Amino acid sequence: MRDIKITILSDGTAQIEEPFCFCGEHNAARLCITLNDELKTDVSYYLLSFDVYGLSRRIVSNIISGANSTPAYVTGGVIYCPLPEALTSTGELTVQVEAHKRNDLEVTRITKSAVFTLGFEPSVMGIDGELEEECGILPELAAAVESMRDLKALFGGTTDLKAVIINSLGFTPQASPAQYTYSTAQVSATLADNAEYRMTGLQTLTVQYPEDAKFECWMRLSFAASGDITVTLPAGTGYIGSAPDFKNGETWELSFKDKVLAAKKVGDDDKDAGGENGVTPHIGDNGNWYIGSTDTGKPSRGAKGDPGAKGDPGVPGEKGDPGAPGKDGANGKDGAQGEKGADGKTPVKGTDYWTVADKQEIVNDVIAVLPDGTEVSY
Repeated sequence: MRDIKITILSDGTAQIEEPFCFCGEHNAARLCITLNDELKTDVSYYLLSFDVYGLSRRIVSNIISGANSTPAYVTGGVIYCPLPEALTSTGELTVQVEAHKRNDLEVTRITKSAVFTLGFEPSVMGIDGELEEECGILPELAAAVESMRDLKALFGGTTDLKAVIINSLGFTPQASPAQYTYSTAQVSATLADNAEYRMTGLQTLTVQYPEDAKFECWMRLSFAASGDITVTLPAGTGYIGSAPDFKNGETWELSFKDKVLAAKKVGDDDKDAGGENGVTPHIGDNGNWYIGSTDTGKPSRGAKGDPGAKGDPGVPGEKGDPGAPGKDGANGKDGAQGEKGADGKTPVKGTDYWTVADKQEIVNDVIAVLPDGTEVSY
């Protein structure tokens, strides 16, 4: 392995001792980068950043943290990094050294060298291919053009340019298909390769295949409007899709290829061509469906159905809020008459009771006997 020796100077620039290295080499050379003091002091790990031929596409090396890092590693203040083909595939490689300081999971400082550029000697590059015994189409085309050097024959004669090229390449152009037309009710035909058959007013058709199993042909069959329709195909005929069912008044197109038939009724694809817009049904005043102004007699709503089965009891609801106070009730009826009480005592005046007049008379009597101060005392 060849060493590309690089010294990072005190100002961060690079001094390069560059041996011969070639484009497309893989791990045939390695970078040997001697670091300056700034890049060696208090560093957790290194990265090398690459830009291949100034494409502004950064390629980063592995984390370089010691002698056990791979593929790039650092030991004794020198980073060693082998150059894979991905970095030597063009003639120029830009490099920069990054020194990272990390505190736990946080990068606290990144110090970089100046950018420096390496050059590689040319190599045979391109898409890989293999040698072949026979030459390809381009040399054959070149030979065809060479055979048309005679401009008089090319432009003034009967030979046209397309025919000259085809003949020079040894190609045989496809001939125009043979045309066969029938307008009788009964037809018996042995199919031919590269042929077209058109039949009208057809009732009975019998088909035979050619002896050569490799053939292609096409048919257009227009069947009579009345009468029995009979189409007989050889045993062993294969079908793409289902076997056709021919009917009066129909037109079919058939394609045969090596005893395999693909058939399509003309008009089956008309719906794909885009017809006129249809009439949107609507509900009339009588409740029936109408198409345009025609009553279909079909009610828009179905008949009333039978009652459904009784459902399961529902889940009890939550307790409701207290109700408002009720109104005063009506007066109750009179109670029953009570039993007769015992005879009462007749009160005696002067003993059981005094009238107001009696009380006043007593007061007056008491006042009358009171001394009035005129009496003589002894």
